[in-house]
Amino acid sequence: MSTLSMKAVTDADTRAGTGKHVPAAPAGNARAHRDFLLWGAIQGLLMVLAAACLTFIAFGRDLLPAKYSYDSNTIASVARGHVQLENDPSFENVGNLYRLLGLADAPVLAGLLGFGVFVLVVQAVATRDIAPAYPAAGAALVVVSLVPGAVYLGQYSKDVLVLLITALALRRAGSGRFELLLVTTMLVYAAVFRNYWFLAIALYVVLRLMMRRTTSLSRIFLVMVLALGVLAFLFPLLVGVEMSSTREGINEFREGSVDAQTAITGAVPLEGSVGDWVNTTLVLLSLAVPFPLLLTGSPIHALLAMFFVLLWWTFLRSATTVVSAPDADPRARRAVALVLSFALVQSIFEPDYGSYIRHLTPLLPLMLAAVAWERIRTTATAKARQLPRRRSAGAGDRGSGVRVLHAVQQLSRGGAESIVLALKEGGEAHGHEVAVAAAPGNWSEPFGSPVFELPILERRARAVPAASWSLGRAIRAWRPDVVHAHNPGMAVITALATGRARRPPAVVTDHGVFGVDYARVGRVLRLAGLPVVACGPAVADALARHGCQVTVTIPNGVAPPPPPMTAEEVRDRFGLTAGRRLLVSVGRLTAQKRHDRSVRALAQLPGTDLLILGEGEDRPALEALVHELALEDRVRMPGNVPDARRAVGAADAW
Repeated sequence: MSTLSMKAVTDADTRAGTGKHVPAAPAGNARAHRDFLLWGAIQGLLMVLAAACLTFIAFGRDLLPAKYSYDSNTIASVARGHVQLENDPSFENVGNLYRLLGLADAPVLAGLLGFGVFVLVVQAVATRDIAPAYPAAGAALVVVSLVPGAVYLGQYSKDVLVLLITALALRRAGSGRFELLLVTTMLVYAAVFRNYWFLAIALYVVLRLMMRRTTSLSRIFLVMVLALGVLAFLFPLLVGVEMSSTREGINEFREGSVDAQTAITGAVPLEGSVGDWVNTTLVLLSLAVPFPLLLTGSPIHALLAMFFVLLWWTFLRSATTVVSAPDADPRARRAVALVLSFALVQSIFEPDYGSYIRHLTPLLPLMLAAVAWERIRTTATAKARQLPRRRSAGAGDRGSGVRVLHAVQQLSRGGAESIVLALKEGGEAHGHEVAVAAAPGNWSEPFGSPVFELPILERRARAVPAASWSLGRAIRAWRPDVVHAHNPGMAVITALATGRARRPPAVVTDHGVFGVDYARVGRVLRLAGLPVVACGPAVADALARHGCQVTVTIPNGVAPPPPPMTAEEVRDRFGLTAGRRLLVSVGRLTAQKRHDRSVRALAQLPGTDLLILGEGEDRPALEALVHELALEDRVRMPGNVPDARRAVGAADAW
């Protein structure tokens, strides 16, 4: 691409991305002071609420309804030797543990210790380095999380021991040995205290393996739903009961009592494994959006519902980027996998939302940590983009760069793809950061990285939602300043992914396509609502005639030519006859390039050979035409060659 065209396009991207030069980063001292104040504010709120919670544990637990202490009272009875529960070894084991620690007759001390450990783990995700990275919602959740910690862990509890698993998962170590240690710890807890953790562990391992192969949180959710389906069919075969029988049995026993106010019940009247699958999937969704709590009419239940909606919305937004970003913190990936696997198990066994909250509470620090670590990563990336760039010797260097994401249909050889490659190489040479989002093709290697995979459109309306979702995921992962779409189909998915260029800004270049109905193209581009760049006056005029306003026309440039081959080099390389004139035709083997005209013209030109450089779906038709005209000894079609322009330099005509 010529220097003039390259500078015009990168300038257009820069204007679309920022509207002005990238501002300088704030002074380091000012930012440090601001972060210190934010950290201090969160720490202050944590200390005040922690003190209130400690006071509540010591003097106010009797204010809670009796149902909040059922498990605690059972554990206390076992620890003091008043009862033996041979049919429930989990209570026996945790009661014996409290007795071994000398806490059998010290419920307040046991509660203070349990809550104190929870506060320490929360503190690990609210350090001076992490706390300023929280969005407002995340900071509020950090503070509010102390309330369920005091209610459910400030007493005798099996769930206090889950904090050991949480603390291990928060460790920075990312080696295989550490993962083995974490899984082993979970296995011990499952064997001694809660057997359903075996299922959570299996799902955790599956999700961790999936995260090595997929960057899509939606695919992980699909696997989770499919896993519920498999379990719904396996439970009757292996266990002899339906998957939801544990929950239904507990709720039948408590039917009509005050303890059943927040019971989790099947929403769809379907029987058998299919009904079990559907209802458990709906329960999984209701854990994030607990709409049944709103139906009780209780203000407390309404507040709980709001808390969980905010919690899961904040967590899942971060989880989407954690899964898709190649440089995500390994602890964040670990946290996402553990929380999602445990939530799936909860959807199977939890009898009510109170039990759901109690069992999820020791994992709250993992959800908060995933939010913070992902925020730190994206904030650091944004700050890095704002740092002044070192000027290079090139006259075209701007001294500061814009992050541009090009969206093109597929990385196959073609005109638009060649322009995107030139824009990527030229943009990077001018000090910009450039990535590409496209479906994989036969020409992916030259684009290097980063490249984000999209499903191919091929004018299929049904592919638009998946493509726009994938592009949106790429935008969240890479955080471009501007998205540059290429041709109308990509304009549509870019408009959906960016809110019609509101976040981030976006533009579309129409490269012009053979045989296109410009009335339809104009409608599509108007629907997308992105600023339109035309690749030449003819395209701009065609679009204008059909009511599409073109923002700017930037002709496709041509880079300076390389040294040409000699005629002898071309003939030797491609097996052509010496002494004949040489005609070269370059382009994809498609109808719009009209290579057939060159072949038919050759039949009227004795003493001339034809070299067609390119590849495409029309090869069989062209080979048949060459055979029909008996031109096999005068036509060569070697396919794609990297130095086609050098061959053109040796041609008598092209």
